Amino acid sequence: MDFIQNNSKATLKGKTNIQPAGFCIRLCASLIDWIVSTTAGFVPCLCLDFVAKLLVARESIIFIFLHILSLSMFFSIYFAYYACYYTSKGATPGKQLFNLKVIDEDTGEHIQSYLKIFLREFAGKLFSMTTVTGYIMAGIRKDKKALHDLICSTRVIRQS
Repeated sequence: MDFIQNNSKATLKGKTNIQPAGFCIRLCASLIDWIVSTTAGFVPCLCLDFVAKLLVARESIIFIFLHILSLSMFFSIYFAYYACYYTSKGATPGKQLFNLKVIDEDTGEHIQSYLKIFLREFAGKLFSMTTVTGYIMAGIRKDKKALHDLICSTRVIRQS
């Protein structure tokens, strides 16, 4: 990786003055994105669950199928939220609000790989949430990278 650290600023593959986003601003952006993405995912799922509870007996295989479908729909909407924003703009609405951008360390550009987005948002953040240390790392590391950034070779930067 062509990453050189100079105090709180960095250089990444020929790009100068890349400033890593700090822990607090990333936390605020993540809370906004969590509210938006879970609301976008929960509303259709709650509607489907409501219909299932009205029309189908709870012991029915159809009820179980509809519940599994509802959970699948939630995770699909959640992933689509991050995938669409990261591939098109390099930042979700929460990150855009604070002028942050998620970049691929290998290219210096916003993430284009859906696999990398999946790993960052599900695998990396799931591990970070369960241990909490994954998030704390962003507050104590000089390069401000959380565990999911390290796993996926990404970084969150402040745009000028």
